[in-house]
Amino acid sequence: MENMENNGDYLICPYDKSHTILRSRMTVHMVRCSRNNTNSKKVRCPFNVTHLIDPNEMKNHAANCPNRSGFDRFIKPDKKPDVESSHCSEKAHCPCTVMNQGAKKKTEAHVKDCPHRSSYVPHVSTNQTKKWEIESTENWDDEPEVGTYDAIANMAKKFVIINPQGNTPSAKRAFREQERKRFQENGRF
Repeated sequence: MENMENNGDYLICPYDKSHTILRSRMTVHMVRCSRNNTNSKKVRCPFNVTHLIDPNEMKNHAANCPNRSGFDRFIKPDKKPDVESSHCSEKAHCPCTVMNQGAKKKTEAHVKDCPHRSSYVPHVSTNQTKKWEIESTENWDDEPEVGTYDAIANMAKKFVIINPQGNTPSAKRAFREQERKRFQENGRF
């Protein structure tokens, strides 16, 4: 058990605190453990099924869930994330109440020293420029004009023994006879 406490890949089951599970096995464990805890009133997070929350805390969790950013990017793929809203803005993702939301200097200092920093929520300075746009002259939608592969034409040029599937026995015999003649005419048989 001492080895498990040092490794960060283990999670504690929300149903039973004595269960310590690998992160990769948590979803499987929760399905099995939920069968033993049918009376549990906890509800699943819509952004991550491994998050089980009390119903009265769900609204707060949904607003602050670290996996929400993936959903937001899916809904609005062309909208860039707003630095202000990612931490301590009017939508207050940070639970700190010490913060004065109007002061920009306090925001920058708070983002830097926030005890609630998450690896999922970007903590960048509000005056930092967005350098993540890269212009490119290459367009992957413009594909070169190349003909499609024609298997039947390619097969007619090569001398490969083929067993036609799905035909009647008489059609298979006729095909084999035709192929035999083709091979003999070209000296391949």
